[in-house]
Amino acid sequence: MGQISLFLGVLVYMYTEPGSPHKMPHIHVVAGGEKASLSIPDAEILAASKDFPPKKLRAVQTWIDLRAEDLLADWELAKAGKKPIWVQPLI
Repeated sequence: MGQISLFLGVLVYMYTEPGSPHKMPHIHVVAGGEKASLSIPDAEILAASKDFPPKKLRAVQTWIDLRAEDLLADWELAKAGKKPIWVQPLI
């Protein structure tokens, strides 16, 4: 899993597994030991620890909306077995 961004104490990851069963573009986030996954480009919460900070989830959703094009490009790299590139954090 490659880290692709970091902001507001949220680590953002994308798996790089060619041929993996992942069909829907998504990211994984970790904040304070809590985990969540969100879809790209609609920022839907696919799964989240019950204690994942709601404000941080909303920040990630905003970030996905702003960076959807870059995230989808990273998804294509990951599907091809290439390392995703760094995506500008939420400022």
